[in-house]
Amino acid sequence: MKTHLLNAGGTIASTKTGSGRDSTMTVEELVEYVPKLNKFDIETKDVFIKDSSNIKPADWPVIAEKVDEAFKENAEGIVIAHGTDTMAYSASALSFMSSLDIPVIFTGGQKSIGEKETDAKDNLYNSVLAAQQLLPSVYLVFDNLIFLGCTTTKIDSIGYHAFETNWKPVGKISGENIKLDSDAVNKIKGLDFENNEMDINIDTSVGLLKIYPGFDTQLIDAVLSDKRGLIVEGLGAGNCPVGYTDIVDKIKYWSKQEKIIGIVTQCPFGASTGEYAAGKEIIDAGAISLGKMTTEAAFTKLSFLISHYDKPNKIKEEMLRNYRGELF
Repeated sequence: MKTHLLNAGGTIASTKTGSGRDSTMTVEELVEYVPKLNKFDIETKDVFIKDSSNIKPADWPVIAEKVDEAFKENAEGIVIAHGTDTMAYSASALSFMSSLDIPVIFTGGQKSIGEKETDAKDNLYNSVLAAQQLLPSVYLVFDNLIFLGCTTTKIDSIGYHAFETNWKPVGKISGENIKLDSDAVNKIKGLDFENNEMDINIDTSVGLLKIYPGFDTQLIDAVLSDKRGLIVEGLGAGNCPVGYTDIVDKIKYWSKQEKIIGIVTQCPFGASTGEYAAGKEIIDAGAISLGKMTTEAAFTKLSFLISHYDKPNKIKEEMLRNYRGELF
């Protein structure tokens, strides 16, 4: 089975430089650190070599094009080495852009693959191993766990268990063995990957704000005066400070200007529900509650949809439709 390994940089490909650790290694150098990868039929290519904090929405189509090229070169599975800081964003973006009927897996490391004690070697090997068995979809493999890409969030800046899911792990890896969750597999089987296309269109005019005590609603004006959409990380179950700010009026105003405003929870688990008055008033004003959707999935999905639809009601409708498991 032919697997393509693409390198986008990140900690896994980093070395120490005079200005701090930075991404410098090529994909060929990564492979040299994991000799047991030689038993697989692997082709390698560098996408770009960046610290993932420097990856922006305009880079997602670049990654997508390289994935599409690999698919057209008969890749049966694709692994992307990527920095952890924005990996969940890139994995979510590719989830919405890809309809290829092969597994695409993001992975990386909390330490460089060149360090004596590193998680990067296992993560890279496990990802290639998983690419031989997984159903078509976009995944994130890390710390012996397999996640659906658009359900992930980075939860630790240092520890090896760097990612979590708002759903469930698709599977676990132990040595050469992969144990898949049967319920997760059945749900992934229900996703549509039949047209074998990569849609690289994505809009970069989406902003992101986090509600905090004393929130300044002028930030909403600052973002939406220049953007078509906004994701708001609400408190708890998607709540906002309706009691001491004019946030309801701001949402009403910008909704009338045909701006799309989505509400997610800033908690790592749970959902935006609109159960409380502090959340319901925001929804009644024109925002949409995005339920269990992660910040990363909401941000990238809205970026994707805005590039395909003009009418706000259609975009809102599509935001609430499950595309790639983001609403499982």
